Amino acid sequence: GSPVFLMICNRELLADSCREIQDMFIAIDTNKDGIISMAELSSYYARTVKGGCTIDEAKSIISEINGTTGSVRSDIPRTNFYLYKKIAEADSKQDLQTLKNWHKEFLKFDRDNNGFVSVLELRFAFAAIGVLIDDSEIREIVAQVDLDGNGEIDFLEFIVLMVDRENKLSGGE
Repeated sequence: GSPVFLMICNRELLADSCREIQDMFIAIDTNKDGIISMAELSSYYARTVKGGCTIDEAKSIISEINGTTGSVRSDIPRTNFYLYKKIAEADSKQDLQTLKNWHKEFLKFDRDNNGFVSVLELRFAFAAIGVLIDDSEIREIVAQVDLDGNGEIDFLEFIVLMVDRENKLSGGE
């Protein structure tokens, strides 16, 4: 069946929550490389939390966030950050499993591991399952979920896409 949070999930609320997470990532990732470094995380805490955070606290935060994917990196890639934030919102074990499954799917689509699925990567994904689709149709799919308007799909936007798909399959919105 479809995950619990999807049934109670209003698309606009989901989109708003995803935009908030994107904005938070942008605020922390000051050099805009798609990865939160220890220095960027420490700097963010210094700007937003009285007393900031120690290096050990920053390391602990990084390992907690990356732990959701089993990663042992000393920095936080965009996709890991997004997955962690969405898991924090999950209401049930089923939601959690769904998010982890979608994360695995997203990583399959994101062939160059840059944290985004491009039109080209989507075309490959559709072709892999035997669906021939032209770029204009793919761009239309992207446009429907492209919350930040960059022409590609990040993991949060992928969640919106999957929720849209689930809602269509279950006869919802």
